Amino acid sequence: ITGIGNEYAIQLFESKEYVSEGIYKEFCIVATENNTKVKITPHANTVSGEKPHVTYEVTLQRGQTYLVQSADGTLNLSGSHIISNNPVAVFAGHECALVPDGNTACDHIVEQQLPVNMWGKKFALTKTYGQTGDYIMLTTMSDNTEIRVNGTLVSVLNKLDSYTFRLTANSSYVETSNPVACYLYVEGG
Repeated sequence: ITGIGNEYAIQLFESKEYVSEGIYKEFCIVATENNTKVKITPHANTVSGEKPHVTYEVTLQRGQTYLVQSADGTLNLSGSHIISNNPVAVFAGHECALVPDGNTACDHIVEQQLPVNMWGKKFALTKTYGQTGDYIMLTTMSDNTEIRVNGTLVSVLNKLDSYTFRLTANSSYVETSNPVACYLYVEGG
């Protein structure tokens, strides 16, 4: 199994308290083959002037990268959509996220994104040892995706929407009606 694919939906940790000019949320696409055509639909305005929900295309050569950054720190790129004709790797992050919110110093965080073909429908989650809790973010590519935590319906999502909840119990079981990406962000404490 490799962490490369042809379709992605971006997920980013949402640091709610730190906003500043020059501090960006971002994602980077890495081409694995020559003449890779990548269609990008950002979820927010970008530094380079692309508009939300307007698809544009770039062509990359093997080893070449393409960086997309939010126009400012208040904008969230979660839900941005990427489709390519050849497999690519995608990394998403935040230049200065407060993890956990309320922290007085920020961290540059980056995480490789899972391609849509690697998403699942059943997740056994455990809280990080020694921490007070973690944040779980689930993102879908399908309309009417039911999210159940420990058997209880907690949300119904549409395409490219995310649901985030705080995991404070030692473990939880998540089941969804359609495949989702599931990311865990350590809360700290």
